[in-house]
Amino acid sequence: MTPATLTQLQGVLKSIAALVLLCVSVSASAQERILSFHSDIEIATDASMTVAKTIRFRAEGVLIRRGLYREFPTQYRYPPRGVIFPHYEPPTGFSPAAARYIMQMHYDNKTLTAAIVSLAVKGGLLITQQGDTYTLLKRESDQALSLGEAALDAQLFPKSDSLVLENENHTLLSKARSAHARALSKEFKGPYFVRNAWYLGPSILAAFTKTIGSSFDSAISSAATAPGSRSSAGGGGFSGGGGGGGRGGGAGVDASVSRSGLIKSVFDF
Repeated sequence: MTPATLTQLQGVLKSIAALVLLCVSVSASAQERILSFHSDIEIATDASMTVAKTIRFRAEGVLIRRGLYREFPTQYRYPPRGVIFPHYEPPTGFSPAAARYIMQMHYDNKTLTAAIVSLAVKGGLLITQQGDTYTLLKRESDQALSLGEAALDAQLFPKSDSLVLENENHTLLSKARSAHARALSKEFKGPYFVRNAWYLGPSILAAFTKTIGSSFDSAISSAATAPGSRSSAGGGGFSGGGGGGGRGGGAGVDASVSRSGLIKSVFDF
């Protein structure tokens, strides 16, 4: 190899080395850096989750070589479990007693209890306990009472501002219970449910009268066909006479059959 050729080859190698160094320096100066990161997490009532992320970053070069990886824990450490207090509310416009009355379609002692507790919650009365004895103390409520609660409140405290829940006040409690039941029935029984007891009345009456009619029919037929039970001509009753009372006996049988037919016409419908 001549000196000129060697010199030329060295120049080419230097150029390649310079080009490689240039590429490395450009690659080294390229940066990927996150400038800001913001995350909005919204959890719905059905336990679904929506995550929106806003990321500002700087990336030099053609491709972004880095990314983000994020985990959401699904198990949490809860505090020690204590006493659980369930909270229930009736539909809007219905008192607790009204909700139970409609659900049960009749009035019971739990309906009365629900109304008394609702009055206490609304500040209309105070419930105190001393041993096994409960006392209701009247208070002035600043909340509107339902029609049933107003009727109950008026009957619980007619003359006094306190009522001890004892047997000696049974009459007063019964009157208050009846007033509350009438108010709920007037307000909710027609619009929200209807009992079909009245529709069963005619069927029950028909079955009852038919049974009575059949009993009368059997008794009269047995008396008319019994041996020696023909009626005599002179007497109005049944006797054990022979053939002399045959005609009168025939009339007696005809009368019995006629009466039986009348009973059937009245009760067989």
